Amino acid sequence: MYKNRIYRQIAADCTKAYWSSILFYALQLIVSQVAVAYSARMLGVFSAYILNNEIQKGLGCLWQILICVAISVTLPLACSTMGELLMFRASLNHERAVLNRYLNKTYAAAVGLRGSDAQFRLEEDQIQLGGYWNTTGMYLISVPIVVTYLLWQMVPVMGWFTLFVAAVCCVRIFVPIFFRKKTEEYDRLERESRTKMRNLEQEMLEKPVELCLYGLQNDELARLKCLQKDYLETLFVKKAKLETWQKNILGGMDSFCMLVLLAVAAIAISSGKMGVESVTAMIGFYYVFQTEAGYVLEIVKQLPICKNLVQRISVFYEAQERTDGETVGEVTSITFRNVTFSYDGKNDILKNCSEQIAMHEKT
Repeated sequence: MYKNRIYRQIAADCTKAYWSSILFYALQLIVSQVAVAYSARMLGVFSAYILNNEIQKGLGCLWQILICVAISVTLPLACSTMGELLMFRASLNHERAVLNRYLNKTYAAAVGLRGSDAQFRLEEDQIQLGGYWNTTGMYLISVPIVVTYLLWQMVPVMGWFTLFVAAVCCVRIFVPIFFRKKTEEYDRLERESRTKMRNLEQEMLEKPVELCLYGLQNDELARLKCLQKDYLETLFVKKAKLETWQKNILGGMDSFCMLVLLAVAAIAISSGKMGVESVTAMIGFYYVFQTEAGYVLEIVKQLPICKNLVQRISVFYEAQERTDGETVGEVTSITFRNVTFSYDGKNDILKNCSEQIAMHEKT
């Protein structure tokens, strides 16, 4: 329950900081993808008019396609520029929010967190969490809208083939789900290893004179080399292999899915169930579907990394000072009565002292 409350606080701070940039980035994706989907639909109609020698009607579709292309270039560019500006401001706001949580920790908890470790988590983990939060948010907003529009365009034209295309595109999502636990484990171990190296480097930078004076510089360098070697041999190689496997599997699945779609389209055309205009539109629709499936793929891949980042950022939110005390009204004086104080518990420095000090008075 305590951890869940901290995670909700982290999510609230991220949402408060990045909501505006998320909306602009999501608008950019929605406009560009909807324009591509509409252009694909018009391209199919255009091809049908050209095959039937209806040139005048075909030119009308061509103008609509050109307008969509212009919109897909100019409007997303403006949204992206605005999103970049808001993203920079949001990152600064989020950094201040996390730093404020750190400054509000209890004294014992604050001194227990090493300065280099806190700096690493604040500089790298916080920035990466903001980036992942931003991309995940814009995908979660844009994907349902674009897919709904895409289905609305495809179902009346292709019917059963729409579900087939969607199913083929969604198969790719299961690859990162299959490797999710390994991805989360390797990312967590990598951050822990880099934190250890960062702490050791910080120690060497803080006490260079002492290290040289006592002849410990070679020992410290040997420790750093050992950490780097351990990171390279036991973690980096495994992570690189995992990422290569995922990349190769996804690449092979993309090629296989395209071949399957073309084969099914050829069979549908030969049997008279689909026309050339539907196949032309299908190619554009498939591109949009693949793009949206790629966005979902990124969400699935980023979720375990975000989980690790939230856990690392949570140290700033733990052991907070209580701020729910009573509200203090206007103070006009300070009064103490019968105060006794001793440093060693034996000799009293103050004994039964009483005094009243008024505001602006020096005593």
